[in-house]
Amino acid sequence: MSPLADIRVGNSRHILYYLEDQLAVLDRANTWYLDSTFKITKRPFQQLFSVHAFVKGDSGQQKQVPLAFFMMSSRTKRDYKKVLKRLKKTLPSSGSRVEEMVVDFESGMWSAIRLVFPEVHVRGCLFHWNQAVWRHCQQFGLVIPFNTDVSFRQYIKKLMALPFLPHEHIPRAFYKLQERTNSPPLIQLCEYIESTWIISTKWAPSSWTVFLQSTRTNNDVEGWHRRINFKAGRHGLHFYKLVHLLHREASLVSVQMKLIKESKLAR
Repeated sequence: MSPLADIRVGNSRHILYYLEDQLAVLDRANTWYLDSTFKITKRPFQQLFSVHAFVKGDSGQQKQVPLAFFMMSSRTKRDYKKVLKRLKKTLPSSGSRVEEMVVDFESGMWSAIRLVFPEVHVRGCLFHWNQAVWRHCQQFGLVIPFNTDVSFRQYIKKLMALPFLPHEHIPRAFYKLQERTNSPPLIQLCEYIESTWIISTKWAPSSWTVFLQSTRTNNDVEGWHRRINFKAGRHGLHFYKLVHLLHREASLVSVQMKLIKESKLAR
């Protein structure tokens, strides 16, 4: 395993790693899952950014695996744009087969994806959407009412269930809920949801609905991050130790893909 590219963006540096057979699998995938972990890297790198997709076997079984790794020393829109452009350029089809990318709600990443892959539908992770809403519940003092008052709890749960509706039905359902409360903290919560998720041009309902989606979260990616952080055994691996760990992980992925194809391994 060797770096495909040493990518420079001003004073920032990003390094891409992959194996040829895994890049070919990524090139054929219709949906990519992108996320980052911060614990495993050491300065000057800030994060390990990985791109995942499902590998399918002949009998229909499937498993999500990491297929490309970026060590990134910064994470602005400009940085994401540069590394995604380099990945796109490297793929045999220039990324023409990917139709959807599932990511968390990081503004710079969304903007970069839309610039580099303008035809791709970008969809937010349900888990991260609920996390964002819950953080504002905490900010507006709603945790105790949520835990002690059934009416508060039911109201907040209905708000957090909005992503399960078809995107065209979400605004109407939201405004009906908004009309039903005169509680100041719930009004604050509704104002946040309206400005950030209902009328936003960046995160419109079509970008966070999970209606009819079989995979609603990036939990598989999060699980992989937990495993690789555990394998690292410590925070902030030195560069060459991290390279060695990624090489071992990529080699394991090659074995997993072979077993999936032979129907000997499932998700």
